Amino acid sequence: MTGFQEGCFRKRKNVIHIGVKGMDFAPITILNLDDTYPSQKRLLTLPHRWIDMSDIRSTNMIADPFSVKAIQSRLSRWEGPSVVFLGSGNYHYITYLLLKKITVPFTLVLFDRHTDLGQKEDDYLSCGSWVSFALKIPFCQKVLIIGPPKNVRTPKLSVFSADQANLNKKFLREIAGRDIYISIDKDVLSETCAVTNWDQGELTLDELLAFLEALFAEKHVIGMDVCGEYPKASISPWDPLVMRATKINEKANLQIARHYLQYMKKNRKVV
Repeated sequence: MTGFQEGCFRKRKNVIHIGVKGMDFAPITILNLDDTYPSQKRLLTLPHRWIDMSDIRSTNMIADPFSVKAIQSRLSRWEGPSVVFLGSGNYHYITYLLLKKITVPFTLVLFDRHTDLGQKEDDYLSCGSWVSFALKIPFCQKVLIIGPPKNVRTPKLSVFSADQANLNKKFLREIAGRDIYISIDKDVLSETCAVTNWDQGELTLDELLAFLEALFAEKHVIGMDVCGEYPKASISPWDPLVMRATKINEKANLQIARHYLQYMKKNRKVV
């Protein structure tokens, strides 16, 4: 697969193949770190690989070197292109570990309410600092972030508010090269379109999908991930508020996954 190290998952501990017989890869990969996906029954009907990481300690928000090594081991034979579901936004730092596997120059296109740049003194990889680590990846030519309230521009980083990006599509012209990796934190969406544990933006799901369609039409997507589940879904799945959150988030996940699958089929990457 273009841009990723060779190899694909075989039958091994912590990896379950569901509905992917005859495929060299699964177009959907679900990482189980926080048990937020078992209640999303419709999402789980799509062909996917389920990779269990729930036994790895010290993964919530901040990853120490030992947990990073354990996660990398589980991901060691994963290969794109596929859309990877990460769990709540507390695990968004796993995007960095996926990006490190890319072996061609690429641009990271990030949809997020926050920049996730952290502070200069941050030594540990975390959900709030992982983008600063990604900027140091040799193959990462540029990072574009759509969704934070303030615009920022540096040679390697461009940040657009959702309104500005939606009005003029400048972000497309900012992309360096043809190959892109897309990362989505659903906290970029309004509270009617997603329910997360972070403050949220005002982007609608339809607007996000329109952004994706524009990227699919203009660029070559070498990988994609989604986070922003509601953490309490693993603790109180039958609570009415949690059930509502799960329903809203699953709808968004299904729409994103189906749009990506259509892109893959159109480009003859899924048969």
